[in-house]
Amino acid sequence: MNIVFVNATREWGGVKTWMINLADFLARQGHHVTVVCREHDALVAECRRRQIPCYSIQFGMDVSPKTITWFWKLFKRERTEVVVTNISKGFRTGGVAAKFKGG
Repeated sequence: MNIVFVNATREWGGVKTWMINLADFLARQGHHVTVVCREHDALVAECRRRQIPCYSIQFGMDVSPKTITWFWKLFKRERTEVVVTNISKGFRTGGVAAKFKGG
């Protein structure tokens, strides 16, 4: 399964912890997992350490057409089947793009 995790939180806490642990577990089970996070996020280094593909982006404003379009293109390129997001801009950007893609 092709899975994209979207995390737009600023601080490391419970959300990032459960996401990276779940992404790592699913990748070890043979799923294609990708993580998207904020620019300069500590999650980038953690993904690199766990050998999980990661994109760091500038999310911009809520419901940003530019960011939603970026996600839509990513989902198409990655043939994404599942988008996992939790709170904040992740839901208002990646979640919106997933809905547009038919999710």
